[in-house]
Amino acid sequence: MKNKTFPMNNHDESLATKDIPYIGNFHKTLPHNQYGEVEPSAYRQFKGTCLSIEAGAPINFENVPAGELFPAFDGDADCKLTTSVAKFTSPLSGAATEELGLDPKDVEMPAAPPILSASTAAEMTELYWMALLRDVPLLAFEEAAKSPKVLDACFKVDVADRNLVDEALNELKSTFADALKIDAKREGGLRLGLDLPKEAVQKSGCSCGERLDIDRSTLFRSGLQDEEFGPIVSQFFIREIPYGVQTIDQKQTPYIMGKDFLTNHDDWLRAQNTGKDKFGRDYGNCNNYEDQVKRSALYYPDTKRYISTMRDLARFVNRDALHQAYFNAALFLDSISAPLDAGNPYGGNLYAREGGFATLGGPDLLTLVSEVASRSLKVVWRQKWLVHRRCRPEVYGGLMQMQFNGYDCGDDKPTCREYGLPAWVATT
Repeated sequence: MKNKTFPMNNHDESLATKDIPYIGNFHKTLPHNQYGEVEPSAYRQFKGTCLSIEAGAPINFENVPAGELFPAFDGDADCKLTTSVAKFTSPLSGAATEELGLDPKDVEMPAAPPILSASTAAEMTELYWMALLRDVPLLAFEEAAKSPKVLDACFKVDVADRNLVDEALNELKSTFADALKIDAKREGGLRLGLDLPKEAVQKSGCSCGERLDIDRSTLFRSGLQDEEFGPIVSQFFIREIPYGVQTIDQKQTPYIMGKDFLTNHDDWLRAQNTGKDKFGRDYGNCNNYEDQVKRSALYYPDTKRYISTMRDLARFVNRDALHQAYFNAALFLDSISAPLDAGNPYGGNLYAREGGFATLGGPDLLTLVSEVASRSLKVVWRQKWLVHRRCRPEVYGGLMQMQFNGYDCGDDKPTCREYGLPAWVATT
């Protein structure tokens, strides 16, 4: 429920950096210079539009300046896709109201870590490790002693992969521990039991606090209750899903291994200015199969498989229908007549002559999964557009590139920008 003690955002929009404001904020598809820094006046207009909508003004984003269509798109791109920047995704949904349930404005979210904080640097370190490990089999993340079958399977995982997971584990333990200390009193700092896994500290049989608890079972997981249990991929992803008399096969066409994106300046800057790839495709349509068939792209192997790597997980998220995973899980539970919640009057033996269906039964429960998902989406879109406007990871990656390596404007003398990112983040 709405809590007035929550901060509205992390104040990165007020960050005082010499001639370079808004480095910690979302500004994709706005105009940028060669360093990927947003045009200040364009961002102020974008921010003003967001704040006006939050205040209830009947306006939209049509007058917000668009980024330059630069660097140029691939010469083989579909010309219909290269005449405009990507559209903002659902920026007005947070201003919606609900006749049943909470309005988006009735739910708040704590501020994210500030852009120059140790917490954000630690989060980025974690993301880079996830990228480095995205083609490693998920079995490499499992503790080998869990069961004979797991033990046997883990022995088949390449030793180099398991060693790389151990390297990530050791570095992230240290990195997150340092961030917790440095940002202990900082608004928006990382929190045990929410952002990071924790364990109780026992002394003489009594609980005397809590500490960071990262191991193989909690690596790349949040600190929410019971996150440490089970494999990294839900068992609901490897079961066939009954859908009436039809069956949903959970195998998916994966992305090919070893392919990187946004690793050169043109691709990265084009994404900032236009929100599109070199073929003119936005996030919802990128890695398009047509570009593999007709153009120079290569995205997909000629096979299907169950989710088995983090790249496979990213593939699912890139193409899933809003609440697909949860709806499929609900379909499966309904198909096996899983026990109803104790609060459902039809869950026990209270009634002998009636049962649930349109209300408090299967169809109603499946509908509620969708209802909750749609309302949650409006809540988080409000947070994204109308409250926090936090930058995406590729922006932070660009800041690192420009601060520590610089950009060559053509005179063979790379110019480094001074943003104030912690120096240690470049050494992880």
